[in-house]
Amino acid sequence: MGFTVIFSIELVIELFIDWWWPFWNNGWDVFDFVVVVCCWVTFSLPSVPALNLMRSLRVFRVVKIFKQMKSMNIMIKALGGAVIPMANAFLILLLVTAIYAVIGVEMFKDRDPKFSKFSESMFTMIQCATGDDWAAGIARPLFGRTEQIDYFVAVYFTSY
Repeated sequence: MGFTVIFSIELVIELFIDWWWPFWNNGWDVFDFVVVVCCWVTFSLPSVPALNLMRSLRVFRVVKIFKQMKSMNIMIKALGGAVIPMANAFLILLLVTAIYAVIGVEMFKDRDPKFSKFSESMFTMIQCATGDDWAAGIARPLFGRTEQIDYFVAVYFTSY
């Protein structure tokens, strides 16, 4: 309740400083208004559980601080600018993993149940990419118990 009162006082001060029209043209001021109204509605109607979720909007006011701090704003913009290139890199990695999963199904489906269908093979290749027990649990059983080395298995896993 204390924060709601403080936010309300701040909102009234901003409303009188900017007066009417400039206040409603600023997106942050409108956001503050919505947050304060939601807080007061949740206090007046505590029996509605969905409105309590609206009070969590106060957390997003921290974003307003990021915009005012130049160094933090630069970091946020850099992170936002890196989202698309990272998504592209992820898609390329996913495509390469899918190609190796298809090859694994075609070559190893009779030798290991981890490569019996595409979804299991894809999961196995992701397990190899993360290094999660890929040598002992995945690659070594494909070599078999013979003394002869299967070079295709070795090339397949080391090239991935």
